[in-house]
Amino acid sequence: MELKDEIKRRRKELNLTMAGLARLVGTNKSTVLHWERGDLRPNLDSVMKLAEFFGITETELLHPKAEEENEDSTNVQ
Repeated sequence: MELKDEIKRRRKELNLTMAGLARLVGTNKSTVLHWERGDLRPNLDSVMKLAEFFGITETELLHPKAEEENEDSTNVQ
């Protein structure tokens, strides 16, 4: 999974609009739209705000696939 997909997935899990997420992390709706399209990547400050808001680490946000693989390997019996 890519960063753009992770931002969108987590936003939708919280039933937030792009404008709502933008307001909560201190940016604007068009910036969130560009993040989710993959046209822009969030800067470091925005990554930190997004991760804090979503309750995850910056690494989990930036590398969601690695986190999914770790969860899968812990569930193997």
